[in-house]
Amino acid sequence: MDVMQALTSFRFLSFNVGAILVCLTCLMYVGLRHRSDRLQNKLFLVLVIDVIMAAASDLSAGLARACLEGFAKSAVVQVSGYVYFATHIALAPLFLLYAVVVCREMGTISRKRRILAAIPFFLSEFIALTNPLTQWVYTYGPDMSYTRNWAMFFIYAVGLMYLVLGSVQLTKRWHALTITRRRGLIFFFTVAGAGVVIQLLVPPFCIELFAESLAVLGVMLFVEDEDEYIEFEANLYNRRALEADLDMYMEVVRSFNVVVVRVTNVGLYLNIGSSTPVVQTITEQIADYFRELTPWYHIYRATPMRFAIIDPHMSHDKAYEMAQKIADRFGRGWRIPGVDVDIDLRAAVALARIPDDLSTPQDVLYLIDTPMPPTTERSVFVRDDFDYLVRRAEVERAVRRGFDEGGYEVYYQPIYNGAEEPCSAEALMRLHDSVLGDVAPFEFIEVAERIGLVDGIGEFALREVCAFIASGVPEALGIDHINVNLSVIQCMQAGFAESTKKIVESYGIDPSMVTFEITESVAAQDYKFLAGVMGALKGCGHRFAMDDFGTGYSNMHSLVALDFDVVKIDKSVLWDAEKSESGRVVLTSAVSLARNVNCDVLVEGVETKAQVNLLHSLGVDYYQGFYYAKPMPKDELSAFLGDVGDSSAS
Repeated sequence: MDVMQALTSFRFLSFNVGAILVCLTCLMYVGLRHRSDRLQNKLFLVLVIDVIMAAASDLSAGLARACLEGFAKSAVVQVSGYVYFATHIALAPLFLLYAVVVCREMGTISRKRRILAAIPFFLSEFIALTNPLTQWVYTYGPDMSYTRNWAMFFIYAVGLMYLVLGSVQLTKRWHALTITRRRGLIFFFTVAGAGVVIQLLVPPFCIELFAESLAVLGVMLFVEDEDEYIEFEANLYNRRALEADLDMYMEVVRSFNVVVVRVTNVGLYLNIGSSTPVVQTITEQIADYFRELTPWYHIYRATPMRFAIIDPHMSHDKAYEMAQKIADRFGRGWRIPGVDVDIDLRAAVALARIPDDLSTPQDVLYLIDTPMPPTTERSVFVRDDFDYLVRRAEVERAVRRGFDEGGYEVYYQPIYNGAEEPCSAEALMRLHDSVLGDVAPFEFIEVAERIGLVDGIGEFALREVCAFIASGVPEALGIDHINVNLSVIQCMQAGFAESTKKIVESYGIDPSMVTFEITESVAAQDYKFLAGVMGALKGCGHRFAMDDFGTGYSNMHSLVALDFDVVKIDKSVLWDAEKSESGRVVLTSAVSLARNVNCDVLVEGVETKAQVNLLHSLGVDYYQGFYYAKPMPKDELSAFLGDVGDSSAS
């Protein structure tokens, strides 16, 4: 019988060929991806090689039975069978070990439990390796076909036991796995288990190894393929991987350390040549430096310039040493190709011990996302510096409670004209929380923007102002309009102008009684888009004021590109004008600049009569500050302005 006839007669051998081809595909994939440096990856390669060896030895035995005779046939079949059982018995325990590593459970299993779990495997291997002497597993007939003996069923039972243990392991940490990994590992164990059962019950079918190779392929596709977790620009894990691993580590590992690095001044270098290559080069250099300290799979790029390093096996002292090295490195210059001088990158570095310092994944993400305290005596932020995170979390809860408990309220601060008569007011949000008490606007507005609730606050403020205007009280008090602040998020949302129109129209008020204030930082975001928003609202009769003019964002293009009616000069410019002649020059220039673009001038932060006199001398149109009145609820505003009116009349 020639080889082709043998292959036709023994079609079951094609399952072994298929298994080998599938596993070779997996090996090629791993080689092309260059992702084989973690224990998980190494175990996957061992699994693949184990299946190849088992399939190759089984294929060799089948071909020998078909094509060889005499001693050669006997020798090849026996040696191949010996290798087959030695390698195949190891497959199910490897499955279990792989599941344990994927679930980050290795460090939590005691030495005693490891020994107990390994005993059935070593016993099965011992029985298989001594089979030539005992004949407990199988015996060969005259044609070199083998007959199963009692130990074969013991070996199958052990294999199924390891598969069940793996399933239990996964179920134990089920919620700590991502959906993708769940699906992949379900496929892995289901297909492998089905192959074992079918082979046990129907021996001639010979599908076990092919089923196991398909299971390995499923693991490669659903577990080993981590493209969705890789930040390819820096060749590091991304934020999604960070969130998944934080969940996993906090569920499985008793204690570990997180080093957080926030590059704080990269924006200063965006105008060096083309900003994208510079930022990319900076990112690559930072990533290369981190990889000198720890393997890449411990490093996460949470945002373009915010990184986290998590090695669950690193001691706190070693983690602190690493954090200190990083802080020291950012104290030296970075050489960027194409730039003549070293770039002085600055970074805030923090070290948190989990769960002693931070107890939830959200707390760690807060540490990454939240600006760190501006001053500290340490080069590395540690536990004592994290109180601001607790405060931030409390403020976030207060922001959410504010809607449920009615904690938001609009205060009004009067604005005076050149004759020092009240003519308008600014609406300012306040948050009265049942737990924290009064929360400052600079705290809760920034948090509301980050968690996506600032739109609700902005709409609440606009409705309150419109309702107040519709009551007729402001007009009776001599207030001809009320200023409403707009946040960055509100301005940039599609449909903002239309939704604002509908709200104002629903109260039946004159749109000219609502003026919108936009900070210069907002105005610098997107001139074209903002010009469209402002044009749509100004067409209805609304007016616009540029807020915080002179705080560092000022530029001529803002005033030219956007059609403002009022320029609101920041209080810091006024206060500096009292301190020095140069400060007075800046104030005078700001007033002159606003006038040159046909805008009225409002100065905030007026607190003294001397400041009033200074502004009078410059011909400022409007005044706002504690010298006249502090922000107050609408009822107090009515009483206050009523008293002012009575005093003026008398």
